[in-house]
Amino acid sequence: MFSPEKAHAALCAKRDRFVGFQDQARQASEQYRTAFAALAEQSRAEINAVLAASRTAYPGAYPTSEHDTYAELSVPFRQSWQNHEEARAWAMGVLTGVPTFAADGSQIQAQRDFSVPVAVVQVGWFENPHDDTRPYTKSVQVEVLSPDEFDEADAGEGGFPSTEVNVRRFTMEVEKLIEYMQAQRDAPVKPLCFLDGSLVLSFAAQNKMPASLSQRYIATICRLLVVSETCQIPVIGYIDRSYAKDVLSMVAAARGMAIPTNISDATLLRLESWGDRSHAYISVRVMMVCCASTKTRIARVT
Repeated sequence: MFSPEKAHAALCAKRDRFVGFQDQARQASEQYRTAFAALAEQSRAEINAVLAASRTAYPGAYPTSEHDTYAELSVPFRQSWQNHEEARAWAMGVLTGVPTFAADGSQIQAQRDFSVPVAVVQVGWFENPHDDTRPYTKSVQVEVLSPDEFDEADAGEGGFPSTEVNVRRFTMEVEKLIEYMQAQRDAPVKPLCFLDGSLVLSFAAQNKMPASLSQRYIATICRLLVVSETCQIPVIGYIDRSYAKDVLSMVAAARGMAIPTNISDATLLRLESWGDRSHAYISVRVMMVCCASTKTRIARVT
């Protein structure tokens, strides 16, 4: 039974705490926006020199050439239309003849209601050639995990695992992208590939994840980047909302500030109009040491 009256009273009793939290976040946002604007007045070379002098091992991000190209702190979207039909016509003009490929997975975890652990992992993919003479491709791959396939990392979960299911789903998504890129390596028009998730797996560098599991995640994403580089096919990791602090970390390192806990890059990189985006930044996090053997760099845009 839920009591709205008592819940309201409990919230009111802690009103000052919520207001204080909002005030702190607002102050941090203003402080970092001011520091970010000041940093933007410097050139890319000057910022890189400041970051190097800070001796910060992982400063979060490095600016790209876009920093010197655009005077604004974001890249404005210059297109405008009178109606939806005009917008679709513009999009088709950009995409016509350019194949796109995306892979996404889902899973059914092993349930405690059943005495025998069994899980299901599925990955679906979609290729759109954006060509009236070629059909699109849409299919799925399904894999069932039997009790002997679960990882030792799941042993602490009473035999009803989730970690193996999660890493298997991720691996299947990436392998499907790799398979497609290798098949399109010599295509006259290189496709554009999308991964449902970030290319920077910060969670895999956390100490609370077993080393064996972390290595599987990192090896998988690094292989994707190597194949992307080898085939010269770009792959974009997409997430609907980011809590990353890459640019905040860059500003903190350059200005000798503490990294705030209550705001993220999305707070810092305010975009004024639909279609605007941030500059591209080279991501520099702990996980990125795994790709030191390649020339691949991961760029982030918001």
